[in-house]
Amino acid sequence: MKKNMKFEEAMSRLEEIVALLSDETTALDQALKLYGEASELSAFCAGKLEQAQLQMQMAAVRPAEAEAQQQTTGKE
Repeated sequence: MKKNMKFEEAMSRLEEIVALLSDETTALDQALKLYGEASELSAFCAGKLEQAQLQMQMAAVRPAEAEAQQQTTGKE
C-alpha cells in the first residue's frame, strides 16, 4: 500500500481485489496475498472514515460553542 494513498484509491483497489477474489481462477496463494492487502486497505479506509467523522463533529461543535460564548458574554 502506498504511503500517500487517498481514500478513493484504496476503495478502488478494494473493489479490484473483490473482483479478483470472486474469480474462481485466482490461485490460492494469490488469493491469500490479496486477502492480506484487502485487510490493510480496509483498516486504512476505516481510519480515514473515522477521521472524517471526527472532523464533521468538530465542525458542528465550533458554531455551537461560539454561539454559547456569545450568549454568556452578551456579545453578538
